[in-house]
Amino acid sequence: MTVQYSSFRQYYVRAKDGLEVKSKDKEMRRVLSLFQLSAFGISAIVGGGIFVVTGVQAKFNAGPAIMLAYLISGAIATLTALCYAEFASEVVITGGAFAYATLMYGKFVGWMVGANTMLEYLLASSTVAKGFASYFTTLIGQPSGSLQFCVHACDNSAAAIVIDPIALATVVILTTILVFGVKESFWFNAATVVVSMVAILLCIFLGAPNVNRANYTEPNGFLPFGFNNVIKAASSVFFAYVGFDMIANAAEEARNPRRDVPLATAFCLGLCTALYAAASTVITGLVPYYDIDSNAPFSVALGGIYPWASYIVSVGACAGTFNSAFAALYAMSRLMVVLSRCRLIPEFLARVSPRTESPVVATILCGGIIAVLAFFVPLEVLADLVSMGTLFAFGIVTLSVAVRARYVTGAGIPKWRLVVPCALVVIGSCMIGFSYYYQAHWGIILAGGLLWIAGTLMFCTLPRVYHPEGFKVPLNPFLPCLGTLANIFLIGSLGPMTWLPWLGAMVLALLVFAANGWYQHRTWWRKGGSETHFLDVDAVTSLPSMTGSHTLGGSFQRAVPPDFSDIGTANDAAAKAATTMAK
Repeated sequence: MTVQYSSFRQYYVRAKDGLEVKSKDKEMRRVLSLFQLSAFGISAIVGGGIFVVTGVQAKFNAGPAIMLAYLISGAIATLTALCYAEFASEVVITGGAFAYATLMYGKFVGWMVGANTMLEYLLASSTVAKGFASYFTTLIGQPSGSLQFCVHACDNSAAAIVIDPIALATVVILTTILVFGVKESFWFNAATVVVSMVAILLCIFLGAPNVNRANYTEPNGFLPFGFNNVIKAASSVFFAYVGFDMIANAAEEARNPRRDVPLATAFCLGLCTALYAAASTVITGLVPYYDIDSNAPFSVALGGIYPWASYIVSVGACAGTFNSAFAALYAMSRLMVVLSRCRLIPEFLARVSPRTESPVVATILCGGIIAVLAFFVPLEVLADLVSMGTLFAFGIVTLSVAVRARYVTGAGIPKWRLVVPCALVVIGSCMIGFSYYYQAHWGIILAGGLLWIAGTLMFCTLPRVYHPEGFKVPLNPFLPCLGTLANIFLIGSLGPMTWLPWLGAMVLALLVFAANGWYQHRTWWRKGGSETHFLDVDAVTSLPSMTGSHTLGGSFQRAVPPDFSDIGTANDAAAKAATTMAK
């Protein structure tokens, strides 16, 4: 029993010096250039943010201050993107936040982050697919939503299910495109990005001269719903910035991931934040916030001045929302591949087609789930849950950068010395974020701030043992801890109507993890308890090693030789194999 528990703990709880991500099937092609990665990120950000959620948040939460909501979200996304760039320039594998969390904390935390990221992609793709349906309806001259159908439970029932056949068809087309191969899919994606960018720039430049400045202050001022609702709007629109996260998921298929992933991330965030601020300023200047069409705001607003321009904007909006759904579906299928390679979900999902060199099974499964949600679930229900999983995963990644610099298995300080600063940063951030939402006494917010400062300063007292040769986050640990605070702060402003469904999804994720762990451990034990089989050492991709150099370019300042004595006798074979690979 001791041997079984030791092996189970080693596999699922311990942080990894190597991450089991290589597949026995054919690997994916490295075909994506800097331009294609940038186009991919722009398409993911622009389609979901500008065209889908701007109208809803401006009309019901932020008013003319919607531009502030986008700037706040953009600043927080930038802090998170810095942390993603450091990981992505070194950990060159598909998986994004899941891979980074697994590397630092083990498979349990990695699975929870992966589950949140999959929830994010699933809901985001379904949401923007329904946004595409609304703009497509206006493009053919019909009111937005007129092609949706209500199915009542009975003749006299008020309850109804709204089905959206256009959204369903959109997801089917997207899945078909991705199945044919990533290179062909990305060239299609790059072409449609150009169309959507032209439409956005046309809307900005045609709309700016016709802005009525009175719309920014009348009838209820620049902040008609108060600053608290601006923060709420910032939390809701934050999911639109997940494009840089999807760039990290494409690292394994990038030609030069160490250079191109950080550059594409920085370029996409800077450009798209500027577009958000400009476009949201124009739309609230053209139309009073209370008259904005929440389904298709840009085509309706510009159509009132230039009817011909309304069709161009609708075409661009269709292209943008189509691209955003494409990017989310792509990222979700690639994340599913990594989860399958790590034996957290069935391994057949990691199979790569020898003809198209893309994960066909994972792509079709993801497309099927997204199609069902887009067909049946209302837009507002989907949009409310997108940001929660995004912010949770981002908070884990930002804190991981501070931890990574100060802890490596077998080198540097003991792990327990990092527990206290991590706990102080997280608890302090929660006190600030949730107290602000509930308008608690200022003393609680002050106490949370003091805890956050104490945790950050404790990180500063710990020696740094890892120095990446690629991109490095400046002002570590201050910027990573600030990113954690910002992400948790936005989580606090989402409200209980979002927290409760998210908690339900996390309970389901825990049950799946427990069931899979039982199955994997039982399979391992039936095959004789081979540690190398259970840990799958032959499938480990070498990440930062314990000997001072590694395949990814970083370096460690060793404090002590690697010590595997705490793992137990049953782990000796795995320890020796891992040390041999590191050398």
